[in-house]
Amino acid sequence: FTFDACGISSMVPLEVDCQPVVDVSEAHEFGTSRPYPNPFTDQLWIPGLEGATLPTTVRIVNSFGQVVEYLIIPTAGATWNAEGQPDGIYFIQPITTTALPAATAVSRVIKTSSL
Repeated sequence: FTFDACGISSMVPLEVDCQPVVDVSEAHEFGTSRPYPNPFTDQLWIPGLEGATLPTTVRIVNSFGQVVEYLIIPTAGATWNAEGQPDGIYFIQPITTTALPAATAVSRVIKTSSL
């Protein structure tokens, strides 16, 4: 707010950088295996990355682009315990040292408190 000589205030717009921490605009699936169940309550099974011979690190990102957790997923898959995370849309993105096909880049899941 600013005040002039008459005591009248006016609002001055603030410049805010609202860029997400992680780009989640392109959401794809994990090939033929998908996280299950979707939607889910507190437990989500995440499959191993299709064709992977080693465990894969994934980052789980909320709809604001904030990373909420990193997990190491064995080739057989693993369970994410999302208890304590709020309801909403989450993106599961594999992190690898090699390029992935676009179709395996990101999986989108929905957490809800009741089904």
